Amino acid sequence: MKKLCLLAGLVAALLFAANLYGPQVAENALYRSLDGRMNVSCENVRVMAEPGMEILAGRLDSVYIHSDAFTVGKLRFESFDCSLENLSFNPFSSLFHSKMTLASAQRGQVRAAISAGDLRRYLAERTDKIANADVTFEGDEVHVRGDAKLGGLLSATADVAGKFVIEGTHLKFAPSQVYIEGLGRTYGTDKVGSIDIYDFDSFPFGITPDKVTIENDLLVIYGQVR
Repeated sequence: MKKLCLLAGLVAALLFAANLYGPQVAENALYRSLDGRMNVSCENVRVMAEPGMEILAGRLDSVYIHSDAFTVGKLRFESFDCSLENLSFNPFSSLFHSKMTLASAQRGQVRAAISAGDLRRYLAERTDKIANADVTFEGDEVHVRGDAKLGGLLSATADVAGKFVIEGTHLKFAPSQVYIEGLGRTYGTDKVGSIDIYDFDSFPFGITPDKVTIENDLLVIYGQVR
């Protein structure tokens, strides 16, 4: 009888602690799972669970995450914001290791921004057939201008015009027209392949980008959680 009462007391204490501190424990675990991958702080990771004991069943009502500038591979993101609702996770694995891996979310919205300056540097490095590349935003169109070689010998001026597009989970620069001026003549073609910039499949939470816009000298990618 005493053992039964002791067990009941321990269960009650666990439920009380989970109800009181569950969201804070989940916030800390989620922060630790993102630290090093993004530029997050504890204050910019928010978890809602009502009642708090929901975390023992691996459920969260909502999660909000903000990250300042961070670099993935050779691409620098200016900021990242993510809002998720009705999430599930493995509570024992996540909380035991103090790192949370979210299994799924019923709804979610994502906003990631890349500065024009970082995109210029990135595209200039990727367009190796154009020397002294200069990248400019003109409305929703992008121009990559620089020096090229005709037949590998004659100097010419190249202007690659295109837009940023989403294909599956990939952000790409899709040229629509290429103009090359040399020997007093201008040549044009629209048969140019796209340049892969980033695959969001490797991002946390299973992000699927669905829209890309240029806003105030920022390339902004919107997406959802699959």
